Amino acid sequence: MAVLFLQAGCFKFNIGFSPGVQNVNLKTIAVRSFGNEAELVVAYLAQEFTETLQDEFLRRSRLSLTTGDADIEISGTIINYSVTPSAISSGETAAQNRLTISVRVKYDNHVEESDSWESTFSKFSDFDATQNFASVERDLIAEVNDQLVAAIFNQVFGKW
Repeated sequence: MAVLFLQAGCFKFNIGFSPGVQNVNLKTIAVRSFGNEAELVVAYLAQEFTETLQDEFLRRSRLSLTTGDADIEISGTIINYSVTPSAISSGETAAQNRLTISVRVKYDNHVEESDSWESTFSKFSDFDATQNFASVERDLIAEVNDQLVAAIFNQVFGKW
């Protein structure tokens, strides 16, 4: 029993996410301005989403952001922005509403073309139906943008 304990003591465990574990051949990233093709258009949404995505890659990766040619390029379009009831009260009125935002993303890896992909991401945030949507909309958009950006970042770097 003591031998097993001593052997186990020789192992070192390292748990946690390390954003530094990335393909060393990739040096630059271009995050192109996202378009907005949703039926319901919020004027600032596309720019705010693009900036949040750029900030995430600058903050959590070692890649340099560029507007020109890049090793990897991310582009896309906002395809859905909707507010729908998510919970109904006993009086058959909405108790909670849900803001949903969906984006179609194209990821081009110009160093390893086989790693390129296209995917749709959809995230949401629920809010109390008694709240004035206009007064909470900006905060909800920021929350959903953060969720979308985290999902995209994880898809890009998940296999590394």
